[in-house]
Amino acid sequence: MAVGFSLAAATGFGPSALGGVASGLAADYGVSLAAIGVATAALLVTHVLVQIPAGAMSDRVGARTTGALGLLLIATGSLVAILEPSFGLLVVGRLIAGAGTGLCFIAGIGHLRECGIGALGQGLYGGIALASGGVALVTVPLLYSAFEWRAPLVASLVIVATGLALIAVEWHAERDAPEWSKSGPIAETSRKTGALIRDPGLWAIAALYAAAYGLSFIIAIWTTELVVRETEAGRTAASAIAATVLALSVVSRPFGGWLLARFPLRIRSIVQASLVAGGLGTLAIALAGGAPLAALGAVVVGVAGGIPFAAAFAGAALTRRDAPGEAAGMVNAVANAVALIGTPLVGLTFSAAGSGRVGLLVVGALWFAALAVVPRPLGLGVPRAGLAESAPR
Repeated sequence: MAVGFSLAAATGFGPSALGGVASGLAADYGVSLAAIGVATAALLVTHVLVQIPAGAMSDRVGARTTGALGLLLIATGSLVAILEPSFGLLVVGRLIAGAGTGLCFIAGIGHLRECGIGALGQGLYGGIALASGGVALVTVPLLYSAFEWRAPLVASLVIVATGLALIAVEWHAERDAPEWSKSGPIAETSRKTGALIRDPGLWAIAALYAAAYGLSFIIAIWTTELVVRETEAGRTAASAIAATVLALSVVSRPFGGWLLARFPLRIRSIVQASLVAGGLGTLAIALAGGAPLAALGAVVVGVAGGIPFAAAFAGAALTRRDAPGEAAGMVNAVANAVALIGTPLVGLTFSAAGSGRVGLLVVGALWFAALAVVPRPLGLGVPRAGLAESAPR
């Protein structure tokens, strides 16, 4: 299980690695802060693009092998960027590393599934993936005085080395059946991918997770700006309110896994309630005339956004038992695409009348719209056997 959690750490660390030292990096590379934002987004673009291929690879050659390749790609990207303080090399390195984080995320979930870890463990995986982003924001600035522009790259290499060491230990301890035995014909993998894309049940799960994670991410990004403009709170207080959204998801993702394990037959109602809460919390932020209401809304969104994580990925694996890795990849790709596309679109509303309120009101409405596609219990990680055992006799 340590391998799976180390892959979660590698996944979450990369996207946030530049954020804590953005101003210093802009000066080191001789570019604007917006350019550093482009370098951050470069990783996220390739992270999204490889999700389904990463799932196919995990299903074909095994999660651990896929995770090892992902870590090596992160290392390669860091080594390319560390050659010299060239912004072009930084972007290229981030593109390579994004492919690595994409492989690592799907491989980590797959590895824990192969280990037989339960819903609580899957939720914990999601919490670690988010928490490692916070760790990056704290640790990279501490390294900056010693390594300057190399600080985020050195930190990423340390994360990678830890993950590879854990994989090597597991491989050495389990040298019997190689993961390659899982592989099937490439043509069969292609047919499975087509079937996944045409599966309405999987799209429903993807829409649910897109609301839970994608909308929460958009809210976390733009809450600071909205609170500064519409209330008397300073930027520091507004940033703390915004950070609450993702910070609480670190806890609510494992909590959602616990709820799935403890109340499997009620999980659909629980997920529906989380969507309603997420919508109400977003509306509170959008319409807040003061910082206290915005802070309350952020707390509600943070809790609500994490609850569906374990159910969504467990449900994807159950819905497509023939290709659980690809199913997880598709669900995560859709959610991250919503975050990538929605973030700049909501940003455009800040230059229009309403100072961004309109954008967040639309996001709030989308939480409620997701109620229409909440899957049945099987699509939320409750196996048919569990449903049969709980049926009235």
